[in-house]
Amino acid sequence: MDRLLPGVLGAWRKPIGDGVATVWWLAVAFTCNRILERYVWRGLLMRDGQPAVPKLITDFIAGFIYLIAIMLVIHLVFDRPYTAITAIAAASGAVAFIFGYSAQATLADIFAGISVNLAKPFTRGDMVSFGGEMGTVQDMNWRFVTILSLDGNLRYIPNSRVATNEIVNFHQPERRTRRLLTVEFEHGASPGRIVAMLREALRYCPTILQLPQPQIVLNAFTDLGQRFTVRYWIPEYNQYSTCDNEVAAAIWHASGRAGIRFAYRRQNVFTRDDPDHAERFVVSHTEPALAGLLKGAWLFAELDERDIAIMAEAAERRQFGWPERLIRQGDAGDSMFIIAAGGVELTLTQDDGSELRVAQLGVGEPVGIMSLLTGEPRGANVRATADLVVYEIGKAAMQTVFEHRPQIMEKLADMIARMQIENDRKEADYKGSRQEEGTLKRGLAQALIGRIKAFFGVRPPPGPDAAGERRII
Repeated sequence: MDRLLPGVLGAWRKPIGDGVATVWWLAVAFTCNRILERYVWRGLLMRDGQPAVPKLITDFIAGFIYLIAIMLVIHLVFDRPYTAITAIAAASGAVAFIFGYSAQATLADIFAGISVNLAKPFTRGDMVSFGGEMGTVQDMNWRFVTILSLDGNLRYIPNSRVATNEIVNFHQPERRTRRLLTVEFEHGASPGRIVAMLREALRYCPTILQLPQPQIVLNAFTDLGQRFTVRYWIPEYNQYSTCDNEVAAAIWHASGRAGIRFAYRRQNVFTRDDPDHAERFVVSHTEPALAGLLKGAWLFAELDERDIAIMAEAAERRQFGWPERLIRQGDAGDSMFIIAAGGVELTLTQDDGSELRVAQLGVGEPVGIMSLLTGEPRGANVRATADLVVYEIGKAAMQTVFEHRPQIMEKLADMIARMQIENDRKEADYKGSRQEEGTLKRGLAQALIGRIKAFFGVRPPPGPDAAGERRII
């Protein structure tokens, strides 16, 4: 037995050594690929948390490294000359030909994927369209480009189809994109008046971009009317449905308020102002009496019947609808609104142009108080959240009230100051004692009285505005 053992070990020594050497070379290839994966593909070449090199390319390089390792094993471990490697390659060529003929579609996808990856018309996260297939690129492998469609489904597009169709990248060279809307109005209104109405409607759309400025082009005069193309920019293509809906709604409301009719064929029954049609251009809410609204508003709690009657007679009924703004922050104004039906939201424009929502108001609430009483620019944006009816009360009505009851100024100022203190407390901006609250309220009220009197020309305030003055919308 002892004599046979060396012979047995000698017979297995070379196969074991060749196996160990083969494993060693494959381990070297594996290590090289892991280093590339860790420090290059997911290290130096990472962009915005995503690998910049497509997976198809990294897989190709990994396979090439393993191929080199196998060739070295054949030559160095099994002592085969390079001519043997060539012979093996030639023999496998026939097999590859047969395999390639039977797998033409797969090979077409592979080579199409290589060409697309070299051209790099898109990267992960881009919104793209391939011949009608639209979505966000999730991944690309040897056969497919995976996209997340707008309806939330994953779609697998063959590389050959991607390469042979038009590719539209909505994120290059920048994410914003332009949208078009065609509308047609009757000949009764002048083009200039229609353009002004459309510009005003677009100005109050919160989700579209105001820079670059929207464009309005008169395309043609048709047998129905005047055809306009409205061009506007949106932040990203995947927001197009929200933005288009917003623009269409704003134009509908603005045209109705301006008395400009859409052009339509006479055989169509629907018209917005047809008295026989159930869908009239009115808000369907039941509106309370204006006098009752004014009496119920906290701002006018101190007014008597005569004052209420004066303001109700002078008020002007106005209609708005989502997403229109009845007040824009920073605009000049000397009137206020009281909500008769619907609701509004108040937003503040931030330094970056975004809008911060701060409040939501409903029926009976007044907005625009400070502009009515002091003539200050509008302190916030006020946007309709649904079909909206408001009554606008101007400076002339308040002037009449103040002329026969000047003492009401002090009461209004005191109420506004108290409301401002409550707002500050809600926002955690105010943390004083009750004594400090009373002092601050008196100072704020005196400052408001001075500004109200100055605006209505009663008499100049006796001294400078109190320190710590704040504003209410």
